[in-house]
Amino acid sequence: MTIRRATRDGHGTAVASCAAANTVTGSVTFSGMAPKAYLGNYKISGSPGVFDGSTDGVLILAINDALKDGMDIATLSVVGSAFTGALDPRPPAA
Repeated sequence: MTIRRATRDGHGTAVASCAAANTVTGSVTFSGMAPKAYLGNYKISGSPGVFDGSTDGVLILAINDALKDGMDIATLSVVGSAFTGALDPRPPAA
């Protein structure tokens, strides 16, 4: 598996490593669910400040491209800002 930092937060890399990372032994041993699996990656948004988000149409096109490319499994992992919790600027409900 080749790891490339294509996003500012590394979310796609983390998801790919859970799926298909080769076994790595160091202070801990880590392996993906299907080591050495072939992964296809389809970028659906740009860099910070350049097409930062995505549309439903772009998401559908990416899934269709994956299926046309012969991927056996198509999954979508999208990250965004938290709606609740520590990053929520609203005060907690009373």
